[in-house]
Amino acid sequence: MAVIEKQNKEQEQEISQGVAEPKVLGDDYWEGELVPRSDPRAEFISVNPERLGGTACFVGTRVPIKHLWDYLAHDAALPEFLDDFEGVPREEVLQALQHAFDKLMEGLPDGRRAR
Repeated sequence: MAVIEKQNKEQEQEISQGVAEPKVLGDDYWEGELVPRSDPRAEFISVNPERLGGTACFVGTRVPIKHLWDYLAHDAALPEFLDDFEGVPREEVLQALQHAFDKLMEGLPDGRRAR
């Protein structure tokens, strides 16, 4: 996942250089939120029964996380998803993909040979 790490660093540079703005949500946004802010997934996933009936969405949007996997499963590229859902920050998409990859690989034996 080196590509995702590189893209995350580029996004962090854009924010630090003032090119991109980090998303700032008011305290009222978090009312009813079921994902604790202490959970690292709260940076990109929001679950609130008052928002789309509790469907897991990208933070600050009404875009279900599942839409990303639906797009990818139907051979859509990441830029297409980001174009169709302009409110979803690229950083959040990359965090969701990285988290999914990490969970998928968790607990698997390392089959690489030591050199």
